[in-house]
Amino acid sequence: MHIGLVIDHPQKQIPLTQLVLQAGHRVVCQCVLTTESQLPNLQPQAWLLDIASDYDGDSTLVDQLLHQDQVPVLLIDSSEPGFHREAQIQWIKRTQQRLEQLVGDVELQRQKAANECWILAASTGGPAAINTFIQALPENLPYAFIYIQHIDPRQGESLARSLGKISGYSCEPAEQGTVLSAGKIILLTSRERVEVLGNKTLLLHKNSTWNSHYIPSINQLTANIAHIYKQSCGLIIFTGMGDDGAASCRLLSQQGGTVWAQLPESATSDSMPRAAIATGCVSLIGTPEHLAEALAARLKNRFSKENPA
Repeated sequence: MHIGLVIDHPQKQIPLTQLVLQAGHRVVCQCVLTTESQLPNLQPQAWLLDIASDYDGDSTLVDQLLHQDQVPVLLIDSSEPGFHREAQIQWIKRTQQRLEQLVGDVELQRQKAANECWILAASTGGPAAINTFIQALPENLPYAFIYIQHIDPRQGESLARSLGKISGYSCEPAEQGTVLSAGKIILLTSRERVEVLGNKTLLLHKNSTWNSHYIPSINQLTANIAHIYKQSCGLIIFTGMGDDGAASCRLLSQQGGTVWAQLPESATSDSMPRAAIATGCVSLIGTPEHLAEALAARLKNRFSKENPA
């Protein structure tokens, strides 16, 4: 992402540029605050303002940036941690994470996040079951879909391409800043932990793995999304070995969300759907085709209730 820097002292230029580069972004313009400061003609995708809390110089340019809404602005103070080494390290980590979150803020200006999210969770036999489910879905459902699959991450891109070819939904691997928008399937196979932020965009933790025996973790992801979407979140447990997802069925149910499961007899491996069903939280059990039909019918029923004849 292209970042513009506004700083209150020239000495901040080099370390701040390095910080931006380490977060995976690029500095395209910079400005040191003076009484004659003007914004450069080049428009970045986001602004990073490093202004000390006790700065008493001309703030016209800062006020101008903070009161516009075309480009996201991140306001920081690199003098905050002082000279304590540990405090500096922690400040750098927090700032890098905030810089990574900016990607989602930029993407939200181009596309709107969906009001409802459905998690499609699978392990052994998952690609075939999800393929059948997606082909049975009508186009243009107003839901965001996150497909979390236990699989070698190196197969993620080819799996996304194959799913995108057989349905009216675009399918793409999870990336930094991806928006949970309607009509899109986000494929998650990463060994690195992925978090859904409060603004309904993805944050990929590059140096953090899933705290689970299962990778990626259905339980962790569902707990995260349930906290964000609450009753507007749905989880469908498809075929798979083990019991990943069972614990999060209870948590999602407590939040008012919906839990469905694939009919065990139709699964390549019935362990995951049976573990989910055993929690007592599953409200619908069916084949992938049946589950797709039920999801479409759910929308029709809601429309009928909101628009009675």
